[in-house]
Amino acid sequence: MEHLHELLESQNYFLHIYDSIRLVDPQQGELLEYDDLNNIKRTGVNCTDVFGTDERCQNCTSIRAFYSGKTTVKLEYSKGSVLLIMSVPIEYNGHRFVAELVKDITDSMTTDIRDKSRVDEITGVIHDLNKLATTDALTGLFNRRYFDEKLPEMMESYNEHNQSICCAMLDLDDFKQINDTYGHRAGDQVLAATARTIASFIRRSSDLAVRYGGEEFLMLFVGVDLLTGCNILERIRQQIEQTIVKVSGHALSATVSIGIAELNPSEDMQQLLDRCDELLYLAKRNGKNRLES
Repeated sequence: MEHLHELLESQNYFLHIYDSIRLVDPQQGELLEYDDLNNIKRTGVNCTDVFGTDERCQNCTSIRAFYSGKTTVKLEYSKGSVLLIMSVPIEYNGHRFVAELVKDITDSMTTDIRDKSRVDEITGVIHDLNKLATTDALTGLFNRRYFDEKLPEMMESYNEHNQSICCAMLDLDDFKQINDTYGHRAGDQVLAATARTIASFIRRSSDLAVRYGGEEFLMLFVGVDLLTGCNILERIRQQIEQTIVKVSGHALSATVSIGIAELNPSEDMQQLLDRCDELLYLAKRNGKNRLES
């Protein structure tokens, strides 16, 4: 009996795993090509051109693969087809790229995607899956995982374009008391209301609002200096304080303590986060419902 690997090679099984392979530079969102001599060059074709969209995917698994060094997988709907996309980080001549292995699984599905109602249902599920990968279910803000994966990209942009980055950490004051007194449902509604206020101050795709953990939130503003950032966060603090959340006949309000700092050229992002964290707890010690910078 022939060996299994010989059988697989003879039948070209590996070639049936995917329909096409793309080499991409996820930092620039650009497709690459290589010739018979394995020379890699840029094509000028963007990822958005491939998927026929106006902006890059929020759940960009190639970015995640590039920075994490791990293979990532997702589903996408494009031009009438459901695609399974596996993003694999590869190193070549001292450079890291990502190979996107693409498999059209439309004909493998047990439902007829030509049915308009089925198309809407399937695309909705794919959208929800990709959204779940990057957002917090309760608040709708980006989650900690997305933030951790986005950081290297933002730092490279900062270093390349010398843009200022302002970071703020916000923590609800006495949140445990709300949960203990009115229940976790009330606490969830207060968290959601706080998140809506925070999200309303995000104006550009380069800025981030993140549920950092528990009752703590994080905001990043690119191209914003400390003075401007303080003005924005003070307005957020005031609006949160003025927001009334009605739960089971109770009118609840919350306040936040905030630590805000601007990235210095001599520090990395973790050092900036540590400074924000220290300033946040200084705001707590100085009476809460205030901003420290």
